[in-house]
Amino acid sequence: MSIDKARAARKSPGGALPGNLNAVTTVWRSFWKKRALPDSHKWALKISENYHKAMAKDYPTPDARQARLIEIAATSRTLAGLLVDEARQQGLVRTNKDGALESQPVVDTMSKFLGQEMRALNSLGPPEAKDKDDNPLDNFNQRIIEAKVVSND
Repeated sequence: MSIDKARAARKSPGGALPGNLNAVTTVWRSFWKKRALPDSHKWALKISENYHKAMAKDYPTPDARQARLIEIAATSRTLAGLLVDEARQQGLVRTNKDGALESQPVVDTMSKFLGQEMRALNSLGPPEAKDKDDNPLDNFNQRIIEAKVVSND
C-alpha cells in the first residue's frame, strides 16, 4: 500500500500512519491489541492492564529502568495467564511413549515466565516509601499498641 492510500484510509487527517508505534509508551500492549492476540485471547490484555495499575500504586513515578522492569513483569504475568488457560484445555500431565506420566510442555514454559516475572520484581527493589497514614496496616498496628497501653493502665 502506498503512503497516499494509507493516509486516505485513516479517519483523521493528522497523526502517524496506521501501524506506526514510534511514540507508543506501552509497545507490547499495542502490539498484542492490534496484531498478536486473536480475539479469543483478548481477555489477557486485562491481566496486563490490572498489573500495570497495581504497580503504579507502588511505583507512582518510575524511572526508565523501573518502567522497563514493570513492563517485563507484566508481560511475563500475561503470558503465564495465557499458558494457564492452555494448560486448562490440555491438562497438566500427559502419558509419554513409555506410559509414564510427565508434565505438559505448557507447564514447564509457564514456570519459566513466572521465574522471569520474579526476577524482574526482585530487580525493581522496594517500592517508594508512602506516608504512614496511607498504610492501613500501620494504622491497625498503632491502634493495637494504643489499646495495649490503655488496657495496662
